[in-house]
Amino acid sequence: MAKDIPDLVRSIVALRSNGICELCSASRFHELHHRQPRGMGGTKRLDIHSPANLLALCWRCHHENVEVQRESAYEKGWLVRRGSDPAETRVWLHTVFGPGWYLLDDEGLYHIQDLDEVRIFGQAREVYNYDS
Repeated sequence: MAKDIPDLVRSIVALRSNGICELCSASRFHELHHRQPRGMGGTKRLDIHSPANLLALCWRCHHENVEVQRESAYEKGWLVRRGSDPAETRVWLHTVFGPGWYLLDDEGLYHIQDLDEVRIFGQAREVYNYDS
């Protein structure tokens, strides 16, 4: 884990993830991953350590799914290109609500994006039409 991430931010991300890997949900998390990389030599950007820019990952997911499969990681929102806002970039995660597309915020909350894609406890979730 990056040593320069403030303790409060570490706590927010750990609580959000319930202590498990946000990619596989099968392991405890061991590392905090920056969705928008800091770059060589670091950065002076204050928002680089925001909860919306961090994921709680196990070692295997961090290295085998994100670092090795970078193009797929960009498609799934695990990596965010410079110039994009991580808080406005949806990300595919396994959460306490089930696997699906989410937005992350700086308060440590998940915001479900596509209810029809979210699975809860392995069951397809019914999608209600709220427009009527």
